[in-house]
Amino acid sequence: MSRIEQTASSAACNGGFGRWQPEYAEKRIATFPVNFVPKPDGRVDKVPAVRNYQRIGLKASKAIAQRFADTPGIGFMTGPQSKITIGDIDVADERVLADFLDRHGDTPVVARTASGNFHAWF
Repeated sequence: MSRIEQTASSAACNGGFGRWQPEYAEKRIATFPVNFVPKPDGRVDKVPAVRNYQRIGLKASKAIAQRFADTPGIGFMTGPQSKITIGDIDVADERVLADFLDRHGDTPVVARTASGNFHAWF
């Protein structure tokens, strides 16, 4: 299990943004704080705690880490800025994950989502 996979799966349990921002920054991934907002149906919305989160770079991410240290979640933008693409496997079946990886290539980071499905990071 890679270090980023561990941080992604345990961010909310271990101090959230303030705890894990430096770990992601070490990998050159700019992050922003995320709050979890309960919905009436029992589900949870993930809501960025700052404006213009899509534009946050490493310097700004570091600058807000202390101010939002207790924010439970951490997020980052995929795509050109982070150079990360996420393959979203919307089932918990490991055979589907294996088929996905056979088709799209292996990756060092595969994380379980909160719903038990998979994210493959490229």
